[in-house]
Amino acid sequence: MKNLDKSISEYEKLIFITLKTTKKIFGSVTSFFSDVSEPRYESYVEYNLPSVFFTAIVLFLFRLGARNKVNEFLRTPKINSIFQLYLDSGVPHGDTLDDTFALLDIDEVAKIPSKIVKRLIKQKFFNADRTLGTSYYRC
Repeated sequence: MKNLDKSISEYEKLIFITLKTTKKIFGSVTSFFSDVSEPRYESYVEYNLPSVFFTAIVLFLFRLGARNKVNEFLRTPKINSIFQLYLDSGVPHGDTLDDTFALLDIDEVAKIPSKIVKRLIKQKFFNADRTLGTSYYRC
């Protein structure tokens, strides 16, 4: 049980740091998903799209693998409150991820990474003075 408690507290810290850093760099975590249309019926929506997307990103980053890991590791009161603070919604259930991603338009989702990179370039994030003294982006 100690390992589970230790890993949950590590997830809480990493999620908080990731969301805080994303907000600092981009201003709003939810702005990237504004161009993706909501495919679900409005009356059935309990978790917003940014929350669904970020949960999927966390699954990928932490190599949690299966969607049932969402319920095991991420649906804790502390992580839910972190999601509420930054994403205005709690951590969705693993089945919600599956149902939502099955309905999304792939072309709209595929534009998100390029939107992120464009914003980083516009903010001159890759300049030498902003990235550990080394410039990775040169014109």
